[in-house]
Amino acid sequence: MIKSRHQVLISTHSPSIIRNLPPAAIKTLTLDAMTNQVVLVSQSSNPEDAFFYIGEPVDNRWTIIVEDKLAKLVVERALKHLGPHFVNYDVRYFPGGADTLWNTYVPVYAASKRDNIIFVFDGDKRPACAPRKSCMIPESENKSLWNEIKNFAGTGIDLKVDGNPKSGGNLEQLYEAQRNLLDWAIDHVRFMDTDTPEQFIIEQSPEVPDDLQGKTCKDKFEDLTRRRLDKKAVEKISSEEIFFTQQFELAKIPQENHELVSIRSMIQSIVGSKVL
Repeated sequence: MIKSRHQVLISTHSPSIIRNLPPAAIKTLTLDAMTNQVVLVSQSSNPEDAFFYIGEPVDNRWTIIVEDKLAKLVVERALKHLGPHFVNYDVRYFPGGADTLWNTYVPVYAASKRDNIIFVFDGDKRPACAPRKSCMIPESENKSLWNEIKNFAGTGIDLKVDGNPKSGGNLEQLYEAQRNLLDWAIDHVRFMDTDTPEQFIIEQSPEVPDDLQGKTCKDKFEDLTRRRLDKKAVEKISSEEIFFTQQFELAKIPQENHELVSIRSMIQSIVGSKVL
């Protein structure tokens, strides 16, 4: 078509056609509810954005699991830069922290081989060295699988298998489960660049004072909240007030921030690899 200088225009609601087009070829039109006129949303749209505007559900909605509600807000802020199909990501946190996630949820999703789940842990949980894929661990080293997983997770994970637990149970079944868990976690577990969400916001928000009092980032947020609300040292600061301050400061961090870009990139790299 380029050689013949022809341009083909197609008006369609077909996801099968839209899905295979590059963004530059997708022009999305929608009805403006205020003027009742058809308007051009963008000269260039991702297929997911186009699906959003025509009301087409997107397959394989992804669940992203984090350690706490502040990490949830950080990941959601990073993903909002993706456009309307941000709604295709469900960011959740479960009480109990990293150890609970590793011991309760990761083994279940690994055993069921769930592909549309991503765990994003705080940076202070990042292992000192990258774990090995199970194909790199010979059967002669099967007894080291538990330690390999522990070094990755930062906690020991005891998988349930058939047989008498006192004798170690069915070892063949155990080693298979450990290898499956290790491989699944390598593909589906990621870590933030910063140790904690509190540290990220304290360091990256453009209006946080440099003279905050307290040894930890949580202490500094309490001091910041006290200043913002003009409360005296004898007045109590509630967790809800601190959380509001954290949300307020997070909203000031630009989407181009390197940590937010890193979070988006690592999530998209996993999603892209599964789609392809």
